[in-house]
Amino acid sequence: MQPNLQPTSSQPDPQVASAAAKSDTIADSSPHLGRFVNPTRYVWFYFKVPNLRDPGPTLTELQLQFDTVLAAYQTQCKTGTNLTVVLRPGTSHISRQLLHIPRRGWGKLNIELTVLHLLDVFVLAIIVEAPGEFRADDLPELTELKFGQDQVSNYLGSCTVIQAETNDTCLSHTAQQLHKHYLQQFGNPVAAIDTGHAVFLPGPLADEKQTGSPMLGAAFVYPLQTDQDRVQHSDGSWLSPPEEQLLKQLPLVALCHLKAVNSSNLLRDDLSPAVQGHDYDLQQLLAGQLPTVTTDFTAAAKQKEKINQKLKQRKLTELELHELRTVSDNLTDLRSLLTDSSEETRREIHTVSVNRKNLVDATRTWPSGAEHVLKVLYDQIVNGPVLQSESDRDYASSTLKRADIFFESIEASARCLEVQETRWVTIIMIGLGAFAAADLVPSLVGSTAFEQLGFGLRMIVEALVFGFTGIIAFAILSWRRSWRS
Repeated sequence: MQPNLQPTSSQPDPQVASAAAKSDTIADSSPHLGRFVNPTRYVWFYFKVPNLRDPGPTLTELQLQFDTVLAAYQTQCKTGTNLTVVLRPGTSHISRQLLHIPRRGWGKLNIELTVLHLLDVFVLAIIVEAPGEFRADDLPELTELKFGQDQVSNYLGSCTVIQAETNDTCLSHTAQQLHKHYLQQFGNPVAAIDTGHAVFLPGPLADEKQTGSPMLGAAFVYPLQTDQDRVQHSDGSWLSPPEEQLLKQLPLVALCHLKAVNSSNLLRDDLSPAVQGHDYDLQQLLAGQLPTVTTDFTAAAKQKEKINQKLKQRKLTELELHELRTVSDNLTDLRSLLTDSSEETRREIHTVSVNRKNLVDATRTWPSGAEHVLKVLYDQIVNGPVLQSESDRDYASSTLKRADIFFESIEASARCLEVQETRWVTIIMIGLGAFAAADLVPSLVGSTAFEQLGFGLRMIVEALVFGFTGIIAFAILSWRRSWRS
């Protein structure tokens, strides 16, 4: 399904994250077990950057759609601004901020919006934060902003992360409470993952069997941070280790997960069936069965059946030249279809490999949990479809090699038939030339003198000229063939 759009989270300004100093919103700094500090909903919506190879909207069309969303956001939240975004083509290996509307109050909530360029996607990120300290039975509602029913092209999916700091010593229990309150309507979570700085409770995972766009949900809980926990990064931001995981690494982790789901769906539902189908059709032809279509007329169907019988008996030399051309044309079409689908599968498998590397890079600095994230959010999703697709490609490669040999055999048979037909044409032309030479005898001798000869003698003279011309022509042809060989 396409987004409505319902932006609900964004990558916060690092300065805001630092200056927010969540302790300012806490009346009492003494610990209270089971307390949630500043629960926040992050939602990242991912849109593929248009390129020349893919169908769909241009960069300008996608930018207009983004501007419509931004206009609705600024109107609804009464920001007093009229900002637009300039989307940039290509791939950005470092997360690049394209637009930022700073966090501001909206009733009892704080709202913030950011547009990022991350790898080959645009990320629309919106935060809805409830400032303050809350008990598990008194968690606030985090509004999802509605922006109408317009669908946005190139949409890849979304990730919703519910985040909170806590002074509860059992982070896993706290994460489960957070997930139950905000994400239970989507489904149950998988096992909690200790990242070394926080507890990451993913789930529901993006449904790889769904027909709509995938969505990932997760809770992310870590101990209450202070200004002393935050360090300055190369981009000038002041973030503590769990905040860095949340704001800089989780967007890429979620993107890789959504790409895994999309690649899995594409390999399993489209590419593997296509390779298997084209491989079957080509093997049928190699076994002596031309492909048939429902629009074949009776005469064409009979002609194909005649060809099929000779093919099944491996009697290529008995096929006529036009029949060999029919087989060659069908073979070329099927080889092309199988080659194209097999190559498209190879490219998608390569994409899976690249995205897996990106996920490894995103979690490389995690003290723990990286392997579990890789297994749960990526490998378990793509391994099956990738193995099946690689097997399909292996079968297709073998079939294509057989098709190459069969094609060479057909071409050799066609060349033999062309040589035979050329010989017959040559013989006929020699005969016609000899007749023409015999017909020239009266002109050479003189018609009056030639007519004075007896009828029998005239016939003998013309026969001798005809025979002599034919012998000379055959002698020249034979000499030419022996000289070329």
